[in-house]
Amino acid sequence: MSHKQSMLLRLRRIRLRIAGASLLLLALTGLAGCSLLPAEQELQPPLVQPVQQEYDMEEVVTGNIQTFLKGTATFASGHVEALSFKESGGVLKGIPVELGQTVKKGELLVELETGDLEMQHSLQQLNVERAQLLYKQAEASGANATDLRLRQIDYEREKISLDHMENKLAKARLYSPISGTVTYIQTLNTGDYINAYQPVVTVSDPSSLQLTYVAGDAGDLLPVETGMPASLKYKGKDYKGKVLQSPSSAPAKGTQETSTAMP
Repeated sequence: MSHKQSMLLRLRRIRLRIAGASLLLLALTGLAGCSLLPAEQELQPPLVQPVQQEYDMEEVVTGNIQTFLKGTATFASGHVEALSFKESGGVLKGIPVELGQTVKKGELLVELETGDLEMQHSLQQLNVERAQLLYKQAEASGANATDLRLRQIDYEREKISLDHMENKLAKARLYSPISGTVTYIQTLNTGDYINAYQPVVTVSDPSSLQLTYVAGDAGDLLPVETGMPASLKYKGKDYKGKVLQSPSSAPAKGTQETSTAMP
């Protein structure tokens, strides 16, 4: 082997040694770098202490759900008659009763002017009586059928006229339909004109009393129903009753009211 070939072989071995040393150095450096990083740890969620809830506790018991309504009521008759002239009005002749007066059924309360109708009525009663007597006389004397029929026609004509007068007089007067107390009289003077259906006198039966409660707010009476029990304290004494009428069972009004019957 020549000297030149020997030198080349020695350089190649040096290069291989240097390359091997470089690879070893790089490997050691990589291992050293890995050893410098800290080991990864598994993250755990933080522990949170649960908040304790506080509850308001009440003992549950069985019972009845009740609605109470308190207020001041007024006494009113359960049977009230408001009187007025139905077909036509007229000029007032007089009101022969006073406020608070006790009246009987059929008693005259109000009267309109009728002119001389009363006198005509009295005369017509006589005419009817006369016609009736003449008819009976003709019948008893054996009058023929024509004469007897003529007498009968006279009597019927006078009777029809009398019935018409009595009807006019009845329409000009108001009589009490019940026995009771006069609780209202319209302020009127003799000669004033009264319209048809204008209330003039009111009669109430004091033996049938009810209590009436008026509420300004309709919502207060919504729970109240007919038949519900009611209690009353009057002059220090307690009474029991029941609801007879509530807004749900009464005609619509400007105010809301309920009525209670007391024994």
